[in-house]
Amino acid sequence: MENYTWFKFSPAQWFMGKIQRCSPEAQADYIRLLCLYWNVAGLMTFGDAEEECFHLDELIKYKAIKVDGIKICISFLDKQLEDIQEMSEKRSRAGKVSAAKRSKRSTQGNTSSTSVQQVLTHEQQVSTEKIREEKNRIEKKREDKRRDVVFPFDGLEFMNLWEQWKEYKANEHNFKYKSIQSEQAGLNKLANLSNGNEQKAIQIIVQSLENGWKGLFDVKQSNNQNNGDTEVSADWLAGR
Repeated sequence: MENYTWFKFSPAQWFMGKIQRCSPEAQADYIRLLCLYWNVAGLMTFGDAEEECFHLDELIKYKAIKVDGIKICISFLDKQLEDIQEMSEKRSRAGKVSAAKRSKRSTQGNTSSTSVQQVLTHEQQVSTEKIREEKNRIEKKREDKRRDVVFPFDGLEFMNLWEQWKEYKANEHNFKYKSIQSEQAGLNKLANLSNGNEQKAIQIIVQSLENGWKGLFDVKQSNNQNNGDTEVSADWLAGR
């Protein structure tokens, strides 16, 4: 892990990069995300990032980071991680070749050939193991995609309104949930905002639809509120 204790960071690229389009709060989140991403060697899912970064949508909007399926991608860190992996593999191969040469000098005939064959066999085993791990990773990714989202509320009115919300986001803001995990995260956020109250969750969605908002926010209080509830537009509930 000593290779992952630090990463290259260019102040010039920072001041000239896309991150400058983001708010100061999003920039602070970005620094935290860089450190977490590096600490796990780039193996970060969208769900992991969303738990750690409150302004993730803003970073994605201005392309400071990218989303590839269920995985978060930070290009300049990915390049450094690839270089470290390549260097590690080169050193490993060089060490094995050196070990084979030493073994050849210290033994004779068949003994030397056997040592070299053992090294080659070990490399084949390592390669096979990597292929197996990659297949398992791809299969897990496919399995994740096959899973359905779990709605926090089971009312037909809520589920229909959620579909309207997704259609609105796609048409008005060119945004689509890229995975089951990202949509689930959105539903979980809505459940938290509504404190587990289905009617309040409906009011939150309607509020954003009527105001043309991009995101979901707690219900604004009004002079006509009754027991903490706000009035819901009949147009949206009718499936407008």
